[in-house]
Amino acid sequence: MIFCDKMQAKRSNVDRVFAEMCEEVAEHSSQYLEAALSLIDLMKTQKLKAKTMATLSKYA
Repeated sequence: MIFCDKMQAKRSNVDRVFAEMCEEVAEHSSQYLEAALSLIDLMKTQKLKAKTMATLSKYA
């Protein structure tokens, strides 16, 4: 019985550590996603800015 209790304690410790790791990965993943979306927005803005400047230079 003691062996089973020790194994159960190890199992719950592993489960806890795994859950913490998953939580940390999820947290960082959302940060990377936010950064990627910000970069996409910036690229769109820069592209629009370049198009606007090209159009304005035609008429200047």
